[in-house]
Amino acid sequence: MLDVRDTFDLAMAIDLQRRGAPVVGNDLLLRADEHVAVVTGPNHGGKTALARAFGQIHHLTALGLPIPGTAAEIGLFDAMFTQFERPESADDGRGRLEADISGMREILAAATRRSVVVMNETFSSTSLADGIRLGSAVVRGLVETGARSVYVTFVDEIAELGAGVVSMTADIPADPSTRTFRVRRGRPQGLAHAEAMARRHGLDEDTLRRRITS
Repeated sequence: MLDVRDTFDLAMAIDLQRRGAPVVGNDLLLRADEHVAVVTGPNHGGKTALARAFGQIHHLTALGLPIPGTAAEIGLFDAMFTQFERPESADDGRGRLEADISGMREILAAATRRSVVVMNETFSSTSLADGIRLGSAVVRGLVETGARSVYVTFVDEIAELGAGVVSMTADIPADPSTRTFRVRRGRPQGLAHAEAMARRHGLDEDTLRRRITS
């Protein structure tokens, strides 16, 4: 069980406060039959910040410290695992995809139903088809294990896997150049952001057709 209201990424909040910018809080809810929150939406929309906040609130709770938010109910956990996108390293000798697969295999082997897992843009270095296949397999494995998880991804299909999976999406405002940093429960919005950007720059289908036929 996880129910936290108006939480935020502490590191980002400190930076925003220094710059005099507002801090936007978001809710995180995973009911007893919900295990993986899959977060999709436009770049720089608050997805990664939400994943970091998810990890921070669990870590701070384990230390017995206050967490960012207005109300919280957080179940106990035995271990926390993270898998964040990293640039390739010449010292590693592996590509990003191999490192992602190896890392997720280790997490799935070690995680239990009381574990917490945070994943950000895992498998983003591969093709869309492979990203769907690999990401879906990992999420299904986490649902089967019962681990409390957040998975940030560019692949909308993973958010619609069904039982045990909760879809969350970053808001797409009317002006696509702005960001609300609101992330809510709801179906993925697909190409909505790209379509809004195209309209803003006069590259949407209707405008292009008028230009071609005029």
